[in-house]
Amino acid sequence: MRLAKFKYSGQAITAGFAMRMLIQSLLALVCISAAVYAVSAEQLESGGLPFASKPLTSDTLELTTQEFAWLKAHPVIKVGVHHGWMPIEFLSEGNEFRGITVDYLKRFERLLGVRFQRSEYSENPATETADMLSGIASVKSLNGSRFVALPEPVISVPYTIYIHKKNDTIRTFADLQHKRVAVFKNGPLAGLLTKDQQGIELFKVDIAEEAFVALETGKADAYIGNPLVVDYVSNVQGIRYLAKAGSTPYKASVNMAVRKDWPELASILQKTLKHLEPERSDILNDWRLQPGSKTGLLPFLLAGLLLLATIIVLRGYRLKREVARQAAASQKLIWKQANYDFLTGLPNRPMFHKQLAEEIHKSLQHQQPLVLMFLDLDNFKQINDQLGHSIGDKLLVETGARIAAVARDCTLLARLGGDEFTIVLSNVQNQQQVEWLCERILRQVSLPFTIENHVVYVTTSIGIASFPEHSRDVETLMKYADQAMYEAKRLGRNRYQFFSPSMQELAAHKLQVSNDLRHALNRHELVMYYQPIVDLATNEIHKAEALVRWQHPTRGLVPPFEFIPVAEETGMINRMGDWVFRQSARDTVTLVQESLASRSAPPEGNVVDATIFQVSINVSPLQFQSSQELQTWQAYLDQIGLPAECLAIEITEGLLLEASDQVKATLTQFRDAGIATSIDDFGTGYSSLAYLKKFHIDFVKIDRSFVQNLGAGNDDMVLCEVIVDMAHRLGMRVIAEGVETEAQLELLKRAGCDFAQGYLFSPALPFDQFMTFVRDWRKAPAH
Repeated sequence: MRLAKFKYSGQAITAGFAMRMLIQSLLALVCISAAVYAVSAEQLESGGLPFASKPLTSDTLELTTQEFAWLKAHPVIKVGVHHGWMPIEFLSEGNEFRGITVDYLKRFERLLGVRFQRSEYSENPATETADMLSGIASVKSLNGSRFVALPEPVISVPYTIYIHKKNDTIRTFADLQHKRVAVFKNGPLAGLLTKDQQGIELFKVDIAEEAFVALETGKADAYIGNPLVVDYVSNVQGIRYLAKAGSTPYKASVNMAVRKDWPELASILQKTLKHLEPERSDILNDWRLQPGSKTGLLPFLLAGLLLLATIIVLRGYRLKREVARQAAASQKLIWKQANYDFLTGLPNRPMFHKQLAEEIHKSLQHQQPLVLMFLDLDNFKQINDQLGHSIGDKLLVETGARIAAVARDCTLLARLGGDEFTIVLSNVQNQQQVEWLCERILRQVSLPFTIENHVVYVTTSIGIASFPEHSRDVETLMKYADQAMYEAKRLGRNRYQFFSPSMQELAAHKLQVSNDLRHALNRHELVMYYQPIVDLATNEIHKAEALVRWQHPTRGLVPPFEFIPVAEETGMINRMGDWVFRQSARDTVTLVQESLASRSAPPEGNVVDATIFQVSINVSPLQFQSSQELQTWQAYLDQIGLPAECLAIEITEGLLLEASDQVKATLTQFRDAGIATSIDDFGTGYSSLAYLKKFHIDFVKIDRSFVQNLGAGNDDMVLCEVIVDMAHRLGMRVIAEGVETEAQLELLKRAGCDFAQGYLFSPALPFDQFMTFVRDWRKAPAH
């Protein structure tokens, strides 16, 4: 047992009790007093008694001669250990590495006669310089690094489902269908659920505390996590509303990893793990209970009194004092871990909630205003993805330090989790005081950071709510500050925004839209509209753009600009996008058949598009996060017999500028499958010729804002001519959208534009009406 985890009961060890036991212990004392005397608080802390486990030799582990020689040649092995992964492995307040994997390392040291030199793991295997890693949650993270994982995991437990005790609707894993489930954002489980469980909506969190809050507030229906981690953290924080609803078919595994060029070490450690198999349950059980709840040391001491009364009299007081000291230090560490962010050292979410409630109570008593500020870093995820979580963590630490330096007079500064910080200002005199602080924070955060030879730029958006002006309730005040922060992001980021009642009205409206939208697909309320695209060379219609519409049962036709952003924010865009693709594909089959029937004898001299009819489908950038959807789309096209060339996807310029490896791979898969790619609203973003050439774009669509102001010789006309010429030189064709007048059409033809769409020809129409329009267009002698 670890002494730091022992909670001393306060029983007194008296001299009278020792004397009564002395006669019974004399014979045993002669035999064992010397061995017992060697027991010290240090040995209890390290988890073993000298006579309880005899050190083993390499022969016991069946090591080969070469492996034994290798150990002799490498007496010190550098190992990278995580600093905040409780209870797997973490850095204690005393700057000591502790946890399950560290216990394994201690046993390895005793068995192998080597010393593990522990240092903080950089969180990026590609840059790690240690000889081995004590704990890796995802073996895939080692790809491209100098490490290879041991085949046998150190820890392997089923991921467990946690719910609020008041929730009686979830009893098994199958009950999670169509539920919102919190999972760790950067863990392997999120990818597995995304791949296998399409009916589960994921609520991704950075730390376990966010999941606990989501369960408590109803933002999530369940939380799936590693039970060792969840039970430990929830017990440390005293959370009592959690209940287990069973296990999942997925395993939470932790593997050790070693250098690829040290196969001897990999073999040695694997044999040692096998030898320690009988002790695995004991190692895990040492960490399953809440720190401070173990009582194994006291029964051992009391049992020892039966034989060792004399020694206990001599050493009892000293041992009692040591136990009390370490117990106090352990409780202090537990309290700090429960109330302060391990990364920045700032108060965490639970401590923030508690202190904010106290400050509001004080403000109410003294009739003084209070201001709550929510800060969220802009585009922090991109920094994490591009430079790694190690750089991201250090950026958070330095950002917190900069904010603290500027906001020295604030009442409270906390980190809620992820890239979110909060500030509480008490006794605020005027609005100018708040604005002055916000401007200083924005200026300081926007200055460049230098982290591990990287120059990193980041900005922040700030939302502000006031007590009692906006609310007298803690949760409502936090919600209002959060809404103001998102409004600051919507208005362009790197700015601050005060809460206003209109934001609450907008948030309530978005919530209503979100709730209604969840049922829209099941109730068949989504419908597809199609806008014709006219070939300016042949005056034929063999292209169209598919546009989704929402036929709300009470509000009528809801415009896409109102519900598409909500679908993207809530994660419903993937399911909706899949339906749009499949429905558009089915409609395209009909359009292709109709076109083939009408062209049984094609007019002489006309150039007929090889795809007969092509439909463009708008795809959200969020749909590019997984290539699995594309694979199912390809299979669906084969199933309905539609050539991939009959479809095109429309994406924004911004997607190319921020293209991750996943986006690049998906675009390449689209191209290889034969699906064309079109850049929507071209000219409003920042695409360069290099991007257009690199991604093999087929079409560019001139944004309607340029078409509306076309005039002979004006700037918009020059811009259109440049876009057309540039696209043609790169082998692309050009579509002009928003064409409303004959004059615009003639100017576009003169510029060499290939296609046009707009109200001059037709608005977007339901499929049946669109079919009728196309038939009538073909029958008309001229347009």
